[in-house]
Amino acid sequence: AHPEVGTARELADWLFKSERFSGNHSVPFDPRNSDLTWSLDEGKSNPLGLSLIYILVAQRLGLTVYGVNYPGHFLCLIDSPDGPTLIDAFHKGRPIMVKQLLKEHPELSSSTSLFMRLASLLVISSVVASSMQRRAKAFELHMTSPPTVWWRLRRRPNHCSRDVKEAL
Repeated sequence: AHPEVGTARELADWLFKSERFSGNHSVPFDPRNSDLTWSLDEGKSNPLGLSLIYILVAQRLGLTVYGVNYPGHFLCLIDSPDGPTLIDAFHKGRPIMVKQLLKEHPELSSSTSLFMRLASLLVISSVVASSMQRRAKAFELHMTSPPTVWWRLRRRPNHCSRDVKEAL
């Protein structure tokens, strides 16, 4: 183990704040970001690649780091003295306190918001895939869901593509 690294938080600082590894901001969707050998050689990757490097190095050091598939992003979860903390490997290992995040955004953990996200993803995927079977499932979900769920979804038009707005 490196003398500067004794905790998962210190490992995040050592890997990301030091810029040994950084987010590939110029081309985040470059397919090479999925090649860990390339990412290790170049020192850059997308959120998932950087998180995997963090998780794997942590395992080698006997530290616990979990992957979290966050909406539109990939983060890591560690235990710290201040409580559970999310680490954003893509943004220089920025720590995000889970308690603070839920306090500032209680909608993230509400069952309504989880259901709305599931329903909206189903609608979006059916529009994108143009699948009649998926559209039928989305329609069935729409017909059996409480009206407030779809009303809230419609009130968030900036979160939907033009095709999805037309479908709604």
